[in-house]
Amino acid sequence: MIFSNVFAPKWKHKKVEVRRKALQSLDPARNESKQIFSEVAKTDDQDSIRQLAIRRLTDIDMLLALLNDPEIGELQETAGQRLAQILSDETEAGLSLAERTRHLENLQAQKIVDMVAQQANEPALRLAALSSIQRQGLLGDLALSDPDLNIREQALNQISQISTLTRIVNESRRQDKRIYRLAEARLTELKKEADRPKRIKAEAKRLCQSMEDLERSARKQRRWLAKEEVFQTLREQWQQNREDWRIEQDGPWNEALTQRFEKAFQAYLPPLEKQQAEERERLDAEASLAPIQAQKLQIITSLESMLESLKQRSQPEDGDNTSINVLLTACHEGWQDSGHLPEAQERDLQKRYIALRENLFGWL
Repeated sequence: MIFSNVFAPKWKHKKVEVRRKALQSLDPARNESKQIFSEVAKTDDQDSIRQLAIRRLTDIDMLLALLNDPEIGELQETAGQRLAQILSDETEAGLSLAERTRHLENLQAQKIVDMVAQQANEPALRLAALSSIQRQGLLGDLALSDPDLNIREQALNQISQISTLTRIVNESRRQDKRIYRLAEARLTELKKEADRPKRIKAEAKRLCQSMEDLERSARKQRRWLAKEEVFQTLREQWQQNREDWRIEQDGPWNEALTQRFEKAFQAYLPPLEKQQAEERERLDAEASLAPIQAQKLQIITSLESMLESLKQRSQPEDGDNTSINVLLTACHEGWQDSGHLPEAQERDLQKRYIALRENLFGWL
C-alpha cells in the first residue's frame, strides 16, 4: 500500500542509533508504544534493539506472548527477565501488589515464578511465589537467605530432599539458629523414613494429597488451565512413583492410593480440557483480529508521521497538498478495506483516525 511507504516512523529507520533513540523516546505507558515495542522485539534485525524494546515493554500479556514465541530465540530469556522484573517491583509498570499477585497466580512459566520468589520486594509476593516452587535447590537457597523468617520457614517446610536439608543444617548452624533447629529436626525425621518402600508410599500419599488440594483449589477458583503445569507435574511424578515400586521386592501395592489419586485426577481432567478448548477458541479469535488492528494502527501511524512532518516545517513546500491528498486517499481506502474490530476497540481507533484526517485537511 502507498501509505506504508510514506514517512516511515523513526523506529523503522535503517540506522540502528536512530531506531534506538526513537524507542527510548516513546512513552512505555501508551498502548501504541507497547504495540511498537512488541513489533520491534519480533522483527528488528539487531538483537540490541530487540532487547531494548523488550526491556521497555510494560504489558504483561505481550511479554508472555514473547516468552512463548520460539521464533525470537534467546530473547525469550530477556522477555522472562523483564516479566519477572515487572512482577517483582511496583515501580516498573505501576501495578499494585494485588494485581501482580493475580498475574503471578495465573502464570504458567515456573522459571518466572522462581525468579519472583527470589527478587520480589514485598514478602507477601515472595510468599505467594514460594507456594508453587518444587525445586529443592531453590527452596534451600530461600530457606537460608530470604530476609523474612516466615518465608525461610515456609521454604524449609516444602523441602523433602535429604541432601538439601543437610546443606541447610551445615550452613545455618552459626548464622540462623531457628532455621538450624527446624532443619535438623526435619532432616532427622526424613532419615527415619529413608527405607525404600516407606518412602515410596509416603510420596504416593503426598501426591494424592497434592492432587486433591489442586483439584479443590482449581474448582474453588474455577482456574483449571492456570494450574495445568502443576497438574501435569503431579501426574508425571505419580507415574514415576508407581514405576519405582517393585512388587517382587516390596510386596503388593496399596491400590487404595491408586484409586484416591485417580479420583482426584479424573475430577480435574474434564474441566481442564474444556478450558483448554475455550483458550484455543479465544486465541483463534484474537489471531483473526490481529491483522485488522495492525492495518488500522499502520494507517494511524502514517497520518501521525505526515502531520508531525508538516508541523516541523517553517513554511509549506511545493507538493505538500499533493502528498497530503495521496496519503488521505490511500488511508481512506485502506481503512475501508481493513475490516472491523470489537466495538470498543473500533471506536477508539476510529476516533483517532478521524481526528488525524481532520487535522490534515486543515493543512490543505
